[in-house]
Amino acid sequence: MGNGALQIPSRENGPDGFVHVASNVCCVVVEYLAGGTLKNFLIRHIRRKLSLKSVMQIALDLSRG
Repeated sequence: MGNGALQIPSRENGPDGFVHVASNVCCVVVEYLAGGTLKNFLIRHIRRKLSLKSVMQIALDLSRG
């Protein structure tokens, strides 16, 4: 891989401990959720809703990223 290649640490893939990703691949980096997946977190907190303003801000931030 070239100098721009991403090396993502992994315990499961790659003989050198990394998953190698081409430099032209886009990724969304999100906060780590200890103890589960985002889906499980959202299900557990289903009664706590974000305001429309917050949802719009998150959507805009993600699209700009």
